[in-house]
Amino acid sequence: MNNQDIVQQAIEFAKSAGADQAEAMLGRSRNLSVEVTMGQVETIKQAEDLGIAVRAIVGNRMGLSYATDFDPTSLRRVAERAVEVARASDADEFVGFAEPAPFPTVDGFDAEMATHSADEKIERSFAIERAAKEYDARIVMTRRVTYGERESHSAIANSRGLVAEQRTNTCGGIAMVIARDASGQEFGVGFDFKRRYANFDAKAVGVEAAQQAVSLLGASLVQSQRASIVLEPKMAGAFLSIIANLVCANNVQKNKSLFAGKLGKQVAASGVTIIDDGTSADAPGARAWDDEGVASRRTVVIADGVLQNYLHSTYTARKAQTQSTGNATRASIKVLPDPAPSNFAMSAGTATPESLIAGVTRGLLVKNLMNLHTANPISGEFSFGANGIWIENGKVVNPVRGVTISGNLTDLLMNLRGIGNDLTWQGAMGMSVAAPTVLIEDVSIAGK
Repeated sequence: MNNQDIVQQAIEFAKSAGADQAEAMLGRSRNLSVEVTMGQVETIKQAEDLGIAVRAIVGNRMGLSYATDFDPTSLRRVAERAVEVARASDADEFVGFAEPAPFPTVDGFDAEMATHSADEKIERSFAIERAAKEYDARIVMTRRVTYGERESHSAIANSRGLVAEQRTNTCGGIAMVIARDASGQEFGVGFDFKRRYANFDAKAVGVEAAQQAVSLLGASLVQSQRASIVLEPKMAGAFLSIIANLVCANNVQKNKSLFAGKLGKQVAASGVTIIDDGTSADAPGARAWDDEGVASRRTVVIADGVLQNYLHSTYTARKAQTQSTGNATRASIKVLPDPAPSNFAMSAGTATPESLIAGVTRGLLVKNLMNLHTANPISGEFSFGANGIWIENGKVVNPVRGVTISGNLTDLLMNLRGIGNDLTWQGAMGMSVAAPTVLIEDVSIAGK
C-alpha cells in the first residue's frame, strides 16, 4: 500500500469501530549526522523513523493512539484503540478535524540533497572544522563539529474528505570551538541550516564559530549599569523564539502568556512587525500544510508594535471562535498537535548593523545569551547570562563576559529603538525564526 492507502485504511478501521470522525497521519523521516573532532570522524549516525497516529472522535470526545507498523492488523488495532480512548475521555465541545481546502504551492523538498554521496557529506563536516582552525592560530580545539540532514515524508487524511501528502528536507551544521591565548580561553559557536543543499556554506559556519571565540579573548566584567544592548541576528532570533511561544494560542488560553488578553494592544515599539509564514519556501520551516492538514499561510502577529493575531491549531481556533492559522505541530506521533510557529520573523529595517552600533553611547554588543529557558512566560521577568563586546561612543572597545542582562520582556520590546537590514534565518525543520540586528535601550546589565 502507498501512504495514502495506509491513512485511508486506518480511518475506515476507526469508523468501523464506532468513530463518528477519524483522522490518520503517517510520518516517515530520515536523519543523518556526521560528527568530527580534530580531523577525525567521531560518529556517523543514520536513522529512519516511521509511525502513524490515529485520532478518533466519538460524540464530542477525542482519543489518540499510535503505531510503528503499517500492516492491516496493526492499523486495525491502533484505530480501535483510538476509539476506546475517545470513549473513556472527557467531553470537549471544541474537538474537531480540519476541513479540506486548497494548499499553497510550497517547494519544501530539495531533490539534490539525496544525490550527494556519504563521503561528500563527511567532507562538509571537515570543511567546517578546517575553516575554523584556519581562521586564526588561536583556535586550539574543536569541541564539536557536525553536519546533518533531515528528510520528512508525511501523509494525512480525515473523514471530512481531507487528503494530503508532502515531503520536506533541510541540512545544516554546527561548530563549537575553543580559542586560547595568554589571557585564557574562550568558547565560540557557529551554526546554520538551509532548505537547499547548494545554499549551505560549511566554511561560513566554521568562521563564525572561530570569530566569536577569538573576539571574546581577554574578556572581563564591566560595571553594573543601565545601558543599551545590540543583539546580532542570531541572538535577536533567540530572543524572538521566546516571543514565538508566547503568541501560541494554547499558552494564551491557559493564561501562560504575558500576551493573554492583549489583542489590539501595543506590545512592542512602533516599527516592530513580526510575521509567521509557513509558505516562505527557502526558510527552514516551510511546509504546504500543518500537522492537521490545514493550509500554511502568512499570519501577521505584530504590526507596527500592535498585537494582531495568535497562532492557532484547529482546537484552539474553535475555542476562540476563529480560524486555524495553519500552525498545528506534533512533537511526535504520541501527542496531540498544539500551535507552534513555522517561520517566525521580525521584519527587517533599513539601518545597517554598523550604523546601529555607531549610535550607541554606551552598551553591549551581545554575542551569546544563556539561560533563555528561564524567562517567566506570565510575568515576562528574565535574567540571562551574556557575553559580548563593549561599545563606547559608537565603537567596539573590549570583550565582556560573565554579565547578566535582566528585566522584563515587555520592556525589551517597548524599548527597541533600531532594526537592522540584515535579516538572518535560523532553525531546523518544523520551526524557524529570523531576525535582523536590533538595538534595545535602557537595559539592566549586572557586572562588577
